Amino acid sequence: SLEVDSNCDDAHYNLAGIYAMQGKIDECVNHLKKAIQIDPFWKTYAPGRPYFEKVRNDPKFLAILE
Repeated sequence: SLEVDSNCDDAHYNLAGIYAMQGKIDECVNHLKKAIQIDPFWKTYAPGRPYFEKVRNDPKFLAILE
């Protein structure tokens, strides 16, 4: 999806979730930040999702949700 449209918020959000489940905080944060920049909806949607469990308390993750 990102090869076709680098501003696809859904793709960035989904990648953030995948990286979160893998414990890859930097990649997760980068994609979630991009998703939120494109559509602020993700800022309110992301916090409670189970796939962010591994990174939920990481300061980098918390910082982009402020």
